[in-house]
This record gives sequence, structure tokens and C-alpha cells, in this order.
Amino acid sequence: MQFYPNPNIAGIFAHGQDSPTLPDAVTADDSMTASAVALAGAKYLNYSYYLTDPYFQGDSSSTIEENCSLGGICVQAFGNSVVRANNINFPTGWSNPKGTYFDPSATATGSHQLRIWNIGDDSKLYMSHAAVSGLQPSAVNYHGPRSVFLSGVADEYGLGDIHGDGQYVAYGASGSTPSTGRISVCDLFGLGAIVNAAELDAETESFNDALTTSATCFGHPNAHNYGPFRLFFSTNSAMRSLGYPSGTTNDQIFVTPGFNSQDTRPMQHLSQGYSLSGRAGIPLSISTTSGTLTNLLRFEGTTLTASGYYYGSSMLESDSGTHVYLDENAADVFANAKNCASRRDHGRANPKVTILKSTTGTGGEGSNGSPAGHPTGLGSGLKSINLFDIGRKL
Repeated sequence: MQFYPNPNIAGIFAHGQDSPTLPDAVTADDSMTASAVALAGAKYLNYSYYLTDPYFQGDSSSTIEENCSLGGICVQAFGNSVVRANNINFPTGWSNPKGTYFDPSATATGSHQLRIWNIGDDSKLYMSHAAVSGLQPSAVNYHGPRSVFLSGVADEYGLGDIHGDGQYVAYGASGSTPSTGRISVCDLFGLGAIVNAAELDAETESFNDALTTSATCFGHPNAHNYGPFRLFFSTNSAMRSLGYPSGTTNDQIFVTPGFNSQDTRPMQHLSQGYSLSGRAGIPLSISTTSGTLTNLLRFEGTTLTASGYYYGSSMLESDSGTHVYLDENAADVFANAKNCASRRDHGRANPKVTILKSTTGTGGEGSNGSPAGHPTGLGSGLKSINLFDIGRKL
């Protein structure tokens, strides 16, 4: 299944990109070929060759960006919809979208050309046995952002160096944030960086040490947030009005807008299960008496304000349990899936994703608890209580 989405605003195509110009004049333009990509065992994998060859990212990424797609929403599920994707290959080929938010105009490298699966309200997504460009998803060169937000760098991914990027770690969170203090936490499975030890509690330091052999390295020694796609969940509607102060001049800080207007980055960050990179608020031109914005009001001392550091635990839509069920392969299709499956900590919302072992063996969802069919007296005979699909065993 191939996706070639585009942003919902025509003006973005003028930001250093060409408008999609690929014609679709005849049926042959969409025909499939069985001779383009050789796989093991003299087998071949079909793809729509006229669009692009998705199996060689270096050759196809510019073709996709200049002629086909700048990223956007691939799938939207609302109204208690159920999306089931089993045994599907996702041809890709676009540039690695390692940015923290969607905006094709933000960079020329394609880092912010996210491909989004939007699972809204109480809708569900079930995915298993997935492949990316005919390969194990983790084997394809796609990953998400860093474990922490960086500040003062031209590329928000930084230098890609654990030690070298330590000087750029952002400390924009509230100092009262549990476990991680003022550290601007992003994706727990992203490439790590050295952080200020004073911000970490003992449990987090011990975890870091076990993971990276360094108590002050927050995140992984290599990126483990694999995936060409990104999950987006519903947020409180008030998040649409919040903006970061970055980008405003010193003079503007004290007058309208104070915070950027039409800045969807805070909303996008929480929607993906990340934290805010720093303080956010609404422009002074927006009335806080609006019904949707009362959720943003908070006290700083004795002052009532509509700005500050907001947590996913309070600003994602009301928690209604798990929304996405992925097997271990499918968890590497979405760059933020593992982060969204992690425990509630440092102000995060409850997990929105469950990752399953898609086998009939020990620990698998398809197991009936009886090795070789022999009861054990230890709870044999019960299969999955998470999934039900009459068409398959797991």
C-alpha cells in the first residue's frame, strides 16, 4: 500500500518545493511491474514504477518531494472506526522525516514531511505482520526525533551526537516535572544526549545507566524509534490556540501576540505522545473567556494566566484506554509507537499504544498456554484477551 499525501494548504508548495507535476494521462502510468526489485530467491516485488522506485531512498526521495508528495495525513479514523492492517507492505522511498512536527515549509531536507496516521476519538488501529519497502521495518532507514528537544541548533536533530549535543539540550519544562525536572523530554526511544544530572531522580539515573552505561545520558545510544509514519491522537481543542514564544522578537514578547499565533507545534507535540519543548501560551489577541480556552487557565502565584507548561496528561482528549494495538513489527512502522506505549511519567498521558507479540509460541497472543497442546495446570486453554480475529490464530 503506497501513500503520497500532501499538506492541506497550496501555499506550502511555494516554500522551496515544486508543485506536484506528475501527470496521470493513461492507465499505463499506474501499471505495476514485476521486474524492478529483485528479492532473495529470484523473487520480485511489485510497485508503481511511474510514481517512483521506493526501494532506493537516495534515488526516489527527490522524485517524491518534487513531483508527488510533501507529506500529510495518510489515514484518519474517527467516529469509533476500526482500522485493521494485516500482512501489508508499505513502499516508501521519501526522505527520513525525523522532525518533531509536520510542516513541509520548515526545512528543505524533508525532515518535517511527516506521514501521519490520525487515530481520533475512540477509534482503533490494529496492525500486524507489516513490512516497509519489502523489509523488516527496523531495517529501513527511518526513525523519529531525539530523546530530548534541542535549542540553538539549525537542525532540531542537532549533530546526531550524544556528547556533542549535550550543550544544546533544552531545559524548558516545569521544574516540578516528576523524574526529569526541567529537561524538555521528547521521544524516550530516540537518540540520547548528555543532560544535567541535577534534573534527574535516582530511578531515572539508574535506568539511564543500565541502558547506556551513563547515568546522565537520557535516551538510547542509537535511535530505536524506527518508522516512516507517525501516530497522531486527539488533543483538547484548546491546544489549537497555544503557541510557543520562539520566533517572537524581544519587543513583541510584552505586546500582542507574545506567543506565536497559528502555531500548531504544541498541539502536534502532545498529539504524538511527546512533551512540550517549553512554555506555551495564547496570543493576547485571543479572548480567554472563550469556552474552549478555559481549560488553559492556570494560576502563577496569584495571577490567572493562559500560559505556562502544559502536560499531555491533562491536554490529550479524555483517556479512554488503548487506541492502537501493534505487533512488534508494526511498532517499527510508526516512529512514536514505542514512546506512546511507555508508562505514564514526567507528565505524559496514559499509554495509547499496546505492543503485542504476534506468535502462537510462548508469550505470544496466539498461545493457548499449553506447550505442544499439553495442559500445565498453570492457566492453560486461554488465548488472547486483547485481540479477536476469527480469520487467524493471532
